[in-house]
Amino acid sequence: MTIMTETGLPIMDRSSHLFVGPWKKERGHACFTCFTSYLTSNGSNLASILDHELRGPGERDCEIDLDGVDLHSFINRVLVIDKRSWSMTWKKFRKNPFCPECGVEWEEERKTELHLTDEPHFRVKSGREISQLLKRYEDELIDADTGVGKALFRDAESNIIPMYAIEAVIHDRTFYSYGRTTGIAESRNAAILEILERYSSMVPRFKAPIIASYEELAAQKEKVVPPGRYILRKPLDPDRKLHWTSCQEVGTGEVFLIPEQMMYFDNQLLRGETRFLYETSNGTALGGSVEEALVYAILEAVERDCFLVHWYTKRLPRIIDQESLASPHVKGILRTLDQLGYETYLFDITLETEVPAVWVLLRNTDPDGQLHLYNAAGSHFDPEAAIFAALVEAGTSVIVYEEKLRAEKPGLYHLIGSPENVTHMEDHVNYYAFRENSGAFDYLFDRMADLERIRVEEMAPRFPFSFKGIVEKVMEHHPRVYFTDMGNELIDEMGLSVVKVFIPSLQPMTFGKQNERLNMERLEAWSEGEVEVGCEPHPFP
Repeated sequence: MTIMTETGLPIMDRSSHLFVGPWKKERGHACFTCFTSYLTSNGSNLASILDHELRGPGERDCEIDLDGVDLHSFINRVLVIDKRSWSMTWKKFRKNPFCPECGVEWEEERKTELHLTDEPHFRVKSGREISQLLKRYEDELIDADTGVGKALFRDAESNIIPMYAIEAVIHDRTFYSYGRTTGIAESRNAAILEILERYSSMVPRFKAPIIASYEELAAQKEKVVPPGRYILRKPLDPDRKLHWTSCQEVGTGEVFLIPEQMMYFDNQLLRGETRFLYETSNGTALGGSVEEALVYAILEAVERDCFLVHWYTKRLPRIIDQESLASPHVKGILRTLDQLGYETYLFDITLETEVPAVWVLLRNTDPDGQLHLYNAAGSHFDPEAAIFAALVEAGTSVIVYEEKLRAEKPGLYHLIGSPENVTHMEDHVNYYAFRENSGAFDYLFDRMADLERIRVEEMAPRFPFSFKGIVEKVMEHHPRVYFTDMGNELIDEMGLSVVKVFIPSLQPMTFGKQNERLNMERLEAWSEGEVEVGCEPHPFP
């Protein structure tokens, strides 16, 4: 039985539970259907109670005295009362973009003002501030029934460095975020921050749909990022109707339209349109300000570009002298990897931007090991921070994959010698788990003695650190940088920002050979010979 009080506060009565709220006072607030949508997508037991449980014969209506109750406490909240024990639990959530009622309450397009400064700081908010912020929102961020993430757990297999993972669901898509760094609390926070980034960047939340073909937009004199810059496998049909979203050009501040698919990597979940390109979260970052998010999004795009340019062109990297490393954390991971039987190679793959980029390559010396090769990359103004980030990614992953492949590898033999069977993200790791596929690295291992050596201090950029300095340095070589501000009610309220960048002159990251998008102009500029378009799949995880 559902009761709507005079105040507009819904009450849902079931045999075992009573649900009170939420109060939708105005447009921006969540409704009861938003609540049930979260329960359904998270697979909550409360969803089945609402859907299937009825009150028993002879049961009386529950009487609830709402006198003196502050209705504002029910905004974006439902009070769940277990009638068997009379225990009460608050469930907090936001408006759901998949709600048939609230999902069409569009927000105004935002125009973001950038204020890039010369201040030499890496982060806008301190680690302590981030911890306090996440603690305040924790019951909304992690909750099995209505949370942004439904479960947070520590990965016990990762014994090199603490690692946390979060399972989350958007609509019917399950995904995970990970946090791994030096401390347990920091790793936990990193996992939560990553889930917030995914929450913001998968689908366009409450953005009014702009549906048109490129030809129609051009005829209307709309400013559109030209399709020739999209780096597609085949030309875009100019008459094909697509969903578009706004982006801004760094430097000019001009607003352009760009296909939604290029910015929101799972927009089809919400829009239902057939994708014309494969996109990832590459170039997406969360920060304490839009400027911080922009810089770290650019760093990620640069990192992936440097890695892929070296891979596709078979350009030889510089090998980093491990004796020059100073960080005890880096040295500790290297010692542990050595004890586990991995050879660790650190390569400098920095290109023209001078922003340090690092490639970590692990080779398993155990002939009975399940994972033969593993690769990771990192980019940061501080080269040792880039090395640490890549080592953390690689070190925690090899432990997990070694155990995972022990059970799954017999079902992966179709990958041996068959790059065309690499169709999903994990296939890129699984392909190089087999020694039989390691010939793709012969160009590197056979010439290891010829590689130029570099000390870590020699990798330091020759320009001073600041958000402004990094952006300007990258734009010296890549003048067109577009970004979309992916802020939403939750992110805005937390004082955070999420940004996705698109830099058309860089090589994009894709997974699956059938999705490969090659920026031939970029690759040919760095290749010493002909670029092998049909070469083996990249090994990036």
